[in-house]
Amino acid sequence: MTPRQTAILLAIALTWGASFLFIKVMIDDSVHPLGVSAGRTLLGAMVLWAIVLRGDRAALRMPRGTWAGLALLGLVQFAIPWTLFGIAERSVPSGVASIANS
Repeated sequence: MTPRQTAILLAIALTWGASFLFIKVMIDDSVHPLGVSAGRTLLGAMVLWAIVLRGDRAALRMPRGTWAGLALLGLVQFAIPWTLFGIAERSVPSGVASIANS
């Protein structure tokens, strides 16, 4: 592995692992797990919409079934797990939650 690849992998690991620490800190400061999940989902949606709006807007013209599938995917793959990790981190350390995610 090249030094650049190692640096990228380390940066991703730090970013990914730090998110579990930040969830733990927010939960300990009396933020509800749904609030954490909603904040992460909203932030991600805003970033993705900014990217989409800068690019090809024709890509937004999809059938309703496709939009429904994407909404379901977002719910199952992001919103629900983030909420469950927030709930779990009320009783387990952030490192355990991070390992369980991996």
